[in-house]
Amino acid sequence: MRRGGSGRKKLQYIPGLSVVESALIRIPKYDNRCLFYAIAVARLYNRLMHDTDGDDDEEKRKNRARTAYNQVERLRWNHKRLAETAIEMMESAGIPQGLPVYTHEHVKQLQDSFDRGYPETFRIVIFGEKSGHKSLYNGGVISKYNLILYHN
Repeated sequence: MRRGGSGRKKLQYIPGLSVVESALIRIPKYDNRCLFYAIAVARLYNRLMHDTDGDDDEEKRKNRARTAYNQVERLRWNHKRLAETAIEMMESAGIPQGLPVYTHEHVKQLQDSFDRGYPETFRIVIFGEKSGHKSLYNGGVISKYNLILYHN
């Protein structure tokens, strides 16, 4: 006899090896700039979630989380705005448009651009499906906003 519940299977979490799927913000793959779309969304989310006025009670945290979620969802599904944001980041970093594939070298260019324009503000870190604790790319110095991406 089944008792209540959502019917979902309980996830087995293995520290350091598991990714909590419900915590991921999925990026639609419109074209080959999805890496930059993910960085744009992570940048927005981090700024909205972590900018506080110092007085951070439970109600303010809930409101900030709700606002961040709504803003991220609007950006994530508005391809035109998402593309404009990604292209603006790419242009400021000197990354060419229309390449068939973008690599970690292009992420490094973007990280260097962030470091010049916003010192110690953004750090890009990319993990992969099989990388475990080891990152595929690490932008260096721990910064105010760590943009943690998971690529699968």
